[in-house]
Amino acid sequence: MSIAFGEPHAVVDGNVKRVIARLFLVDSPVGEASSTRVFKERAEELLDRSDPGGFNQALMELGALVCTPKNASCARCPLTRFCGAFSESLQASYPVRTKRRETPRHHIAVGVIRKDGRILITRRKEDGLLGGLWEFPGGEVEPGESAEQACKREIAEEVNLRVEVTDLIARVEHAYTHFKVSVDVFDCAYGTGTIELDGPTDYRWILFEEAENYAFPAVNHKIFDRLRDRRERGSGNRRPNPPGNDEFP
Repeated sequence: MSIAFGEPHAVVDGNVKRVIARLFLVDSPVGEASSTRVFKERAEELLDRSDPGGFNQALMELGALVCTPKNASCARCPLTRFCGAFSESLQASYPVRTKRRETPRHHIAVGVIRKDGRILITRRKEDGLLGGLWEFPGGEVEPGESAEQACKREIAEEVNLRVEVTDLIARVEHAYTHFKVSVDVFDCAYGTGTIELDGPTDYRWILFEEAENYAFPAVNHKIFDRLRDRRERGSGNRRPNPPGNDEFP
């Protein structure tokens, strides 16, 4: 709007925020949504309303080429005599950034349970994360527990089945918005028990080819890719035993 039509609107991008933070020693974290108003107000105060487009482009270029994130070229900056960071030798301290929180990672174990040529899938509750989608039974590995032990326990708890873990099919990595998961996928042979659901709301024994008829989370699509590769290779190549819980990163 400012460049094309001369409208008096101040631009506030990353480069502009950096310039403003150093000019005025703004302590508001540059990446926080709550700080947007602070930088917007400062930018509006600075705006040359007689030439907003030219001013906005100049301020963006200043941040991109001179007032850079590291090793700012203060010797050739036209604003050093107005700059609080320059006068206090605090260029490296601005803009203020909040430290990124380490993304939580969860270790999950699931079982592909085989019985009479079919595999078992269960349906999640409608409410909550991934509500209503289908998946393989399993859950989070508890402290001091191996992934194989967790797989057997979760299957017993969720569907009341006892299984024999015959192989580790794959470890699948997946990232959600606020956390990551590492999923150990086990090949399991049905042992004993009659299905009684505790957590899931429904179940199906399906042929592998029928999986496309059900809605699965993205991580399960990765599992199906591994299963498909395994089927194409044949079952002759056994994978190593899963790592113990103490080896999980």
